[in-house]
Amino acid sequence: MENLSLESRYSKILLQNGILEEIEKVEIFEPSNLAGEHFVSRCEYITVQFKNGAREPCHFFVKFPMDSPDNEIREMFLGIMLKESVFFTRFAPDMDQFYKEKLGQDNTFFVDLFPKAYYGEKDALILENICKRGYSMPDKSIRQDINQAK
Repeated sequence: MENLSLESRYSKILLQNGILEEIEKVEIFEPSNLAGEHFVSRCEYITVQFKNGAREPCHFFVKFPMDSPDNEIREMFLGIMLKESVFFTRFAPDMDQFYKEKLGQDNTFFVDLFPKAYYGEKDALILENICKRGYSMPDKSIRQDINQAK
């Protein structure tokens, strides 16, 4: 991502996604409950608030590649981030379009299945924070049956 202020960076990304309102502030929260969850990335929750309450705040889940002093490992991390970014920014929207065309109707299967991607390159992946839609990460040490997983 470009070396801009937080407001400028997110304003540019939101503009690219059709969100034109002026940003009042950007808040960052680094979740401690995700320690060890992501092999090659560190994560942040970002909330963007708009001036004069022009719209509801946007909530993002942002992943950045881990840094490494070893160039080979760093390149591996960047490659993995790029693959994940391609999945969310290209594959998922293309599959959604394919699914709609094959069914011949407007269907939200893929839209509801994956978080919306706002930005994705090897330097960062910015996704909708689906926790705001009621999704949660269960305790992995407690096994679930199929009905709980639904």
